Amino acid sequence: MATTNEILAAVRERLATLPLAAELWPEHHEKYRLNHPLGAALVGYAGARFGDAKDVGICIQERDMVIPVILCFRQLNGPNGAIDMLDRVRTLLLGFAPPDCDKILLQAEKFAGEEDRVWWYQLDVACRTMAVEDAEEEDGPVLTHLNYEEQPL
Repeated sequence: MATTNEILAAVRERLATLPLAAELWPEHHEKYRLNHPLGAALVGYAGARFGDAKDVGICIQERDMVIPVILCFRQLNGPNGAIDMLDRVRTLLLGFAPPDCDKILLQAEKFAGEEDRVWWYQLDVACRTMAVEDAEEEDGPVLTHLNYEEQPL
């Protein structure tokens, strides 16, 4: 199964096809500096909800991940502005399936503020993956002979 970091990296790589800086959420967000001339999409991880456990020899659970994408842009309106990019990011991510995940679905979006003429929006997306027990394979008998028998119709 893909790790959380691999899933976030796949989302970031998908966003990198747009004319913006596609980055993972910074360790010290209060010190983040927008260096791209247009703006950036910052990919984070907000947590997950888990479904009921199923025991099929190993323990597995559905894992619904929430991935916030924070957009920060120098321009609000017009081509390549925050609102235009919000539309483009939404379209780009909806239906995209990161490794070992179902397709991404949209959850919510909101205006997150404006500071020093940089406009901030947040788009929350979600995808389902599986949490799988890390179990060692059991040694069983080795298959040494196979008989093929045709069954009458």
